[in-house]
Amino acid sequence: MALKKNLIIFLLIFSTGLLAAQDTWYGGMAGVRCVFNPGFCGTSGKNELSLSEYNFLPGGGYKINSISALFDSYMTSLHGGISVWMVDDMAGGVINDLRSGFAYSYHFRAGDKTYITAGLTASVIHIGVNNSNVVFPDNIDPFSGQITATGEVISDKGVTGFDAGTGFTVSSGGWYGGFAVTHLTQPYLSADRQASSRLQRKFTVDAGTNIALGKGDALLQPSAVIIFQGNSFIGSAGAVINKGEILCGVSAWLATGGFAALQPSIGWRTESASIGLSYSYNMINKGGNIPATAMVRASVTIFLANVEKRRVVHVIKLPE
Repeated sequence: MALKKNLIIFLLIFSTGLLAAQDTWYGGMAGVRCVFNPGFCGTSGKNELSLSEYNFLPGGGYKINSISALFDSYMTSLHGGISVWMVDDMAGGVINDLRSGFAYSYHFRAGDKTYITAGLTASVIHIGVNNSNVVFPDNIDPFSGQITATGEVISDKGVTGFDAGTGFTVSSGGWYGGFAVTHLTQPYLSADRQASSRLQRKFTVDAGTNIALGKGDALLQPSAVIIFQGNSFIGSAGAVINKGEILCGVSAWLATGGFAALQPSIGWRTESASIGLSYSYNMINKGGNIPATAMVRASVTIFLANVEKRRVVHVIKLPE
């Protein structure tokens, strides 16, 4: 077991060096939507604080986790919305990918029933390495599995870079759609500035609608998202049903390389807060090498009291 975990640590380091130019996929955009597209800032019309915790491949014991925090608000004086966010991806106690930023979107009416938002975001990315946890194959005795000293030298010097992005949304009635381009500066994520470590631009397209069911006491929210980044592709589609204080939904997503998952979710919402839990089940497991659970997400959103009377241009009801 120790040998397996040590090899996993090495593979995490090796694969990160090759794939550092790709972002983490969180199984959906709920809770981090303004990170993907700054045009969504303030579209809920509320002051809200969203907190999420993600555990990737928990059955494998790989210690791959992420946490996110996002504050979003619509401000009448600015004619739009603002968001402040932080996302921290932690891989096996070795790599720490910390990102934090600020976003603003301007809201305006473009037609009788058509509304548009246009947003910008600026952020800082810091990549840190804990070299004390790095294990290479030559560290491992093939007979005993014991770890010995290595001749490799791993720098623990962190890398910090500036990033920027832009996006917009269009909505009419219950329909909405968005398009965003992030990583405009394409920052390097390694100290030696290798081309393979340069963060590639990401293009995100998403759309959805709200459909009243029955006598209007239930709401169906189907949505879909497509993401392109370099040679990678992610597609996701699903729906959430809201009835009273209960939310439940299901989605499916497919990523480059044939990795696919089915993701049911459930939540509870009041006027002051909401909580949610989602579970991604790995649908493709060749040879049984990947744990059945792709990801687990737990989230809480707190709706803060409004500090000013505001007139929101248009509210987009987004699935949680």
